[in-house]
Order: sequence, then C-alpha cells, then structure tokens
Amino acid sequence: MRIWPLCLSVVLLLAGCAVPGNRAATPRFLHQVPGGTLLSLERPVQFTAGSLRVYFQDGKLYQNAGILGFLGVNRYRAYCALELRQKAAAALELTPRQFRMDKVEWDVTYVMMDTSEFRTQWRLSGGDPAPYAFVCYKTGNAAYESPLSLEEIDLVVGDYFRLQSHAN
Repeated sequence: MRIWPLCLSVVLLLAGCAVPGNRAATPRFLHQVPGGTLLSLERPVQFTAGSLRVYFQDGKLYQNAGILGFLGVNRYRAYCALELRQKAAAALELTPRQFRMDKVEWDVTYVMMDTSEFRTQWRLSGGDPAPYAFVCYKTGNAAYESPLSLEEIDLVVGDYFRLQSHAN
C-alpha cells in the first residue's frame, strides 16, 4: 500500500515538468510565425535579368539552385529563396525594406526512401516591386526530424533578413 503515494508523487512530478512556460508563446518554426509579422530585408539583393528567385544558404546569396552545390546552393542542406511575382525583365536590385508576411503554406514532400523535403512558404506584400514569397527548405526524415527552426533560418539567411513582430 505504500507504493501508491510514490506513484502519485512521480506522476505529479512528471506532470509539473510537462507544463509549458513562456516558451510555448514563442514561435519555434517559420510556419508558427503570426501573420502580419514583418520580414526586414537588411542588405541589398540583386536579381539577374530573367531570374525569378535568389537563394540563401550559410548566410550567402546565390543566383542558382544547384544539385550538390555546384554553381549554387546545395539542395540537400537547408536553404531559403526569395521569389518574385514574375521574372525580372532586366537586372533588379531590392534595397533594404520591410515586407509583411501575409499567408503561410507548409508541407512535407516524400522524395525517396526515408528522405522528405520540408517546405515553408510565406506570401509577402509591401514594397515596389514586392517579392511574391519567402520560402525555406530542408531535407530530412519526416519521422525523426522537424521543419527548419527559426534558429536554423537565421544561419541560412545570415544578415540579409530579420523577422520583426508587427507590434514593434
């Protein structure tokens, strides 16, 4: 009969550890960022004539998405893209400005064997010309891994972008 108080104590202890604190209110992933959040472009970004998107990986800007990093980003490592609404007719430079993140879409696509691609896409508005979307990708195993975290995105985009709450 003395085992019940011990079991009850263990259950209460575990339940107390499971109660989320303020961390639950802080977004961990891009798809949890509330609508209206501002995506601040901190450095100029150039689009070449005829391009639709630019890529970011390891804090660097790339004009192409390569297969294994040849002439562009490595698609098997985390990367993000800034997409225009239509191909740039001539070379285009986006100067530092803020875009409002309006609508989020995210999914996991099966690629092969145990490999999946996580994709999070935010539709953007604001500025002229306004990019269409900010999209982040990560390859991994959906059974064991999660989408790109905000900390990982910071490493991917470096000092090109910063998220800012619309309340600030």
